[in-house]
Amino acid sequence: MEAFIARRDRHTAPGQRLHRLLGAERASEHLLVPYGCPHGSLSQELNKEDGQPATIAALLFQAYLDWAETQFRLLGKDEEEAKDSAIDLIASMQGTFLLTNSFRSPELLERKLQRLETWLRSL
Repeated sequence: MEAFIARRDRHTAPGQRLHRLLGAERASEHLLVPYGCPHGSLSQELNKEDGQPATIAALLFQAYLDWAETQFRLLGKDEEEAKDSAIDLIASMQGTFLLTNSFRSPELLERKLQRLETWLRSL
């Protein structure tokens, strides 16, 4: 996860970083359609039991959220709005990945990623 985030951070502008996140997911279409999100799937399985595995699984999503929140803050959002925007982005992406896999629909993935890109450009 740290390496994934570090690759996004190579780009200097926070808006560009967020767009690169969506681009990376688009590039993973060949895996997302048949298998869904590996982090989402792992988290769902590990959260069926309490304990350390569930806590560690939550750290995957916390890393996504913290990174996205930082980008939204750098775009000028206040603390609360940055946090809400990060949750909106990551939740939308994860829901999209689940539906893409459930329906085996690369078209759904592309349509939703385009909508997210339009939303990010409006910020």
